[in-house]
Amino acid sequence: MPISGRLEAERAAAEAGVEEALREVLAAEWHARMQLRARWCEWSRAVEQLALQQELIQELEQRLQRLALLRRSGEIDAVELGNWELLLVQQRLQASSLMRERAGLEVELRQRMGFTPEAVLELLPDASSTELPATAERLALLEVRNVDLATERASYEVRERELHAAVRAQYPDLQLGPIFQMNSGIDAWLAGLWIPLPIFSGNDLGIAEAMGAREEARAELEGRWEQERHALRQAELDLEATQRDRALVESEWLPRLAEQLERLAKRSARGALDPLLELDVQMALGTARLRVLELRAAEAAATARVLERIGPLERLDANTEERN
Repeated sequence: MPISGRLEAERAAAEAGVEEALREVLAAEWHARMQLRARWCEWSRAVEQLALQQELIQELEQRLQRLALLRRSGEIDAVELGNWELLLVQQRLQASSLMRERAGLEVELRQRMGFTPEAVLELLPDASSTELPATAERLALLEVRNVDLATERASYEVRERELHAAVRAQYPDLQLGPIFQMNSGIDAWLAGLWIPLPIFSGNDLGIAEAMGAREEARAELEGRWEQERHALRQAELDLEATQRDRALVESEWLPRLAEQLERLAKRSARGALDPLLELDVQMALGTARLRVLELRAAEAAATARVLERIGPLERLDANTEERN
């Protein structure tokens, strides 16, 4: 007859263990989702860069046709024309590299989602950034939403419940059963109640081990909190740096290149051709346009890493709303 409360304590510890296991599953799911999002941004960047690269190649081919006419008329020499032809070859090589990167990333995405490489599946590029909570709110959200912290808290709760069960185990339960008795040479089996007293041991060893496990779990929880705070800040710094780079390219580099091309066009219209300078500006413009796509995808991936550290802002499934 469990009058010590030991069975209830052990049942509570088992339930806490189930909660810990569920937390581990949710954490693994969340990290898998955010990592998939980051890789999807990389694949989207490769798709968009390849499309832009093919567009640049078409523009170069049209430009080369006009330059060939100028070469035949003697307005430019073979060296100037050859530089543009070399640029076209370089752009084709870069397009080939992007095709290989795009194909490899697509295979990786299919693998992450559980599809075979041959499965009929249309993937749509999406490198848009997810809206994040305000900077001032992120640390507070991390404390209550971070999936790894939630797992460590669940682990600590298990150790706490196990300690409670160890403490309850030192108290005896009322037992009912047969008793063998010899009285005046007569042997007899009787039924009775008795309480075993922990005379030689009060479960001191079990309690000490449970207390040690609880303190270890406490230290791991505190260490995880510091680790996640630093990881969040590092992810925020990466995001801020990417945003600064993208703003610089879009607000200064691209507009200045566009102005320079316009000046060159006006100079060419007056008959003052400078194919080498135009080549340099054209190469810089193509590089800048590709860089914008790269930074947009990097910003989206960095945003996903910040969100991964904060934790899910919505429930992961229909049964975890209360847990989250």
